Amino acid sequence: MKKLAWILLCCMALPGYGLTFVASSPMAATNKDLLRILPRMDQQEEPSAVLFIKTEILNVSVRGHVVSVPRRVNEGYVLFVPQGATQLTLNAPLYATQQITFPPLQGGKYYEMTLRPLESQEEAQTAKQRSKELDLNRTKVGLALDFDYMEFPKSIRQEAKYSALVYLDKRLDFSQWRQLLMPNGPYRPFDVSGNQKNPCCILVQRGAPLESVFFMKRAEVNSYVETFESGNTYHATLTLTPQENNF
Repeated sequence: MKKLAWILLCCMALPGYGLTFVASSPMAATNKDLLRILPRMDQQEEPSAVLFIKTEILNVSVRGHVVSVPRRVNEGYVLFVPQGATQLTLNAPLYATQQITFPPLQGGKYYEMTLRPLESQEEAQTAKQRSKELDLNRTKVGLALDFDYMEFPKSIRQEAKYSALVYLDKRLDFSQWRQLLMPNGPYRPFDVSGNQKNPCCILVQRGAPLESVFFMKRAEVNSYVETFESGNTYHATLTLTPQENNF
């Protein structure tokens, strides 16, 4: 019983496993401020769809065929999605990652959707406190690295030394990510919004092998990526499970 209690406690402490949210389907937007935004062009030089995610949840990230990272605005986030997109993957610190599907979006059109937590503020605060108890030495870590469709920030396109961008799973803050990164590896912290205390990403040197960036002894890595190529963006996603033999 004592062993089982420890396992359950550890599961509850894992970021992203404690809280959940529900997302509505995108609908035609009525927000007047949103209608003033000009849609960006996608990689095929076609106008993208403008999507407003109305939510009180902080630090929401969106993966999939997106043209830009979510930009924080009043009451939520704005991002650009290519024409014909039918699904997105949503993630936020302490919340379980969810994939949502919807009818194809039309380029040049404006959409809005809501994202709301299912738990109360008290439950959210409890999950936040428990997340700080995470001990990676007691946790098995699976790490998947995939190519990402996120926009490569213009501010770093001219960098000669660091030319690949990796978005890190937000279920760990950067101080915990350091335990999964090689010390003094060929990378440096970077944040698209200028958050120096808890950066969202790392910039990696062109041609750096995977094992020179991630600590393979602490993470079981699943990836077709062998080396980081210049101008590419990637997304690192985690799965976290308790190590039963440590209890």
